[in-house]
Amino acid sequence: MVLRIGLIGSGIVTAKAHLPALIRDPRFRITALCRRDVGKLQGMQTQFPTAEVFTDAEALIGSGAVDCVLVAADVSNHLDISQMVIDHRLHGLIEKPVGPSAASIRSFIESNPSELDRLMVAFNKRYYTGIAKFDELRLQEQLSSIIGGTISFLTRQGRKEGKAGILQNLIHTCDLVCHMFGKPLDVSAMFSKALNDERRGKTIAASVLTDRGCAVNLFFTSSSNWNVPVHEQIVVLDDRSSKLSIEDSDQIVFSRAEEDGSIRNTIFRESNSIFWRYNSFGYETQISAFGDLIEAKNSGPVANFHDALAAQELFEKIFKFDPEDGM
Repeated sequence: MVLRIGLIGSGIVTAKAHLPALIRDPRFRITALCRRDVGKLQGMQTQFPTAEVFTDAEALIGSGAVDCVLVAADVSNHLDISQMVIDHRLHGLIEKPVGPSAASIRSFIESNPSELDRLMVAFNKRYYTGIAKFDELRLQEQLSSIIGGTISFLTRQGRKEGKAGILQNLIHTCDLVCHMFGKPLDVSAMFSKALNDERRGKTIAASVLTDRGCAVNLFFTSSSNWNVPVHEQIVVLDDRSSKLSIEDSDQIVFSRAEEDGSIRNTIFRESNSIFWRYNSFGYETQISAFGDLIEAKNSGPVANFHDALAAQELFEKIFKFDPEDGM
């Protein structure tokens, strides 16, 4: 089965990550392109000369040239385009964040209670090795009731500055908190005054209590300095004294106390999956999961708009995000 896909918008992540993943998946064929910038649209067309070109998303979606779309336009347009996708009974992979505020996402969900299964949210970090191992251990009941953990990210916010740059990266962390530990009930956060210059990035420390009874400590540093190294670590604790440590996605250590009191370590090591490396395993796995969603194959749960809402709500509680203040 060939899945005809259209690209709506295209930034650096689409060019360096989504596109190579789509090209490597034999099920997908890129048949339509849409960008408002005619010059950039013509540049994309040189790579896909047989694809139809559009400068309007609605025209592409209604053209009959696609079965599904990848939506990587401006955040302010994601919900409107997602509504078009649903109305035309297509499938859509929507880049995060899917909307400018939790209120807008909640309204979209309430307006489309039975059609959301056509949409998948591009929280690609869920598909990296470490998170996949977490899901596997939890499914196998190797991890019992999770009581808490820590998430620490040192990352680059790229060319976007201020709140927009923070949103692009911190929203991933918020999704992982909700996915691994549960939805937040209570959140307290502090910001580093020394790094709160909009041009330099922000450092955020937060404590989160979730609806599953988990206590999570989060530390997030975002810098626009490209000389800053990228590093992340996730630690998960359960009520049987088990601990899962995930570092830079490909270094995974699972430790569990046995009945005699000793600690048994299981080390998982994979070299094909590093956070923030473009074209890496997570993007390919995400595209594969999107194909499975369209073909109605059961390949496990995918990130949906309810997940996007939970992540956005946590983001706003941490950052006290004001949608009227320069997003």
